[in-house]
Amino acid sequence: MTTYQRYQTKPLDCWQLSKELRAKFFQEIWTAKDGGKTIGIGLGLFSNSLPTSFPDAVFAEMGTYFTIVANNPEQAIQCAETVSARGYPADICHAAQLIWGSMFLDQGPFGPFLRPDFCIQLHFCETQGKATQVMSEYFNIPSFCIDAPLIPPGRPQEHFKKNLVAQMQEAIEWMEKVTGKKFDDEAFVHGVRNEWEVAVLWAKICELNKNIPAPLDIRMLSSLSAPLFLKRNSDETVNYTRILYDEVQDRVKNQIAALGAERCRLLHEGVPPFYFLRFFRIPEKYGAVFIGSSLDFGACGAFERQENGSWRIAKTPKELGMAMKTREDALYALAHYFVTSAFMRSLLVIGKTEEQIKRVEDWQVDGVVFHCDRGCQALPAGMPEARLAFKERGIPSMVYEASHGDPRELTEAQVVDRLESFMETLGLDPLDD
Repeated sequence: MTTYQRYQTKPLDCWQLSKELRAKFFQEIWTAKDGGKTIGIGLGLFSNSLPTSFPDAVFAEMGTYFTIVANNPEQAIQCAETVSARGYPADICHAAQLIWGSMFLDQGPFGPFLRPDFCIQLHFCETQGKATQVMSEYFNIPSFCIDAPLIPPGRPQEHFKKNLVAQMQEAIEWMEKVTGKKFDDEAFVHGVRNEWEVAVLWAKICELNKNIPAPLDIRMLSSLSAPLFLKRNSDETVNYTRILYDEVQDRVKNQIAALGAERCRLLHEGVPPFYFLRFFRIPEKYGAVFIGSSLDFGACGAFERQENGSWRIAKTPKELGMAMKTREDALYALAHYFVTSAFMRSLLVIGKTEEQIKRVEDWQVDGVVFHCDRGCQALPAGMPEARLAFKERGIPSMVYEASHGDPRELTEAQVVDRLESFMETLGLDPLDD
């Protein structure tokens, strides 16, 4: 009988708080109209402060909504078929397709679709701007798109920050016009401070997964990040993230593992297939754990890219000596976050392979699983080159074809067989128990 080390496991104490906040924030969004509130909507704005620093305003961040739609395969297929029937191509972002499908059908996990008042969007990958354009045209509501630069490594950044500040200032004036409400600078400054603290704390939480055993796995990271996506500017989210960080530190100190039988660490590159999250459980019977992905680390975490490709926890505006007293200060701090975000820069093919190699080294990864996602053009870009580079360095990897939102794109038996074969390639046999 093969022997292996067993680590202690236990559920997270803050699971309940995470679930309560997610439910509360969705409830606030879906009942906002009943309370006479203004609703902004977008897919990946990465700042709730910008559209909600008005009296009685909420922002519907759809980055978490589409994952809930995808969790119901029957509903996800219905949404995808509805979008296809309207003439949209099958390879357009499947997150956007699930949102549009729910909108066209006027149904979803929380009942009828929202009736937003305006759209606001940060455009940082191929479909972001299109996602809200379709919603804007369907509801006949105004839309504003902020163009976020994707800057190759080594390029000067300051003029990009100034350009973003100007765009966001224009967005504020535009929102004041379309809502008829006055922007609250004090609330905005407070919200941006919170967003920065939450993002840095999340990066610290993800960095703790460099430890062996990993205190969290990819499914835990995905679930725990929901409050951050939905309302990262709130005091409640700051408090929650502080509690979570303290608890994960304690798990590391006491070697409390996400997987008690951890003997192999895997990295997932790409968006998860949200209708088939069981995928991440399959390696566990071999003692292998998915410790995260660039998406789980970077979408909510403040990381900056180093020259060698490593991701380093970003310094807060306060640590950098940046003022945070006026609207202009907060806009610059937000622009600094967007421009220096390692995750946004990783959407470029240039430098991506170096980052992936350093991620393997820094997080002590034994094997990498690439998702060749037919519903995402950005994250899989450069994947063939990355696999060749991995092979040259002796880093094991595999690829599977599917979609993050359309269950019809995944052949379960084939994907499971490929993953189990990869476990054998890594020298792993199923555990005795």
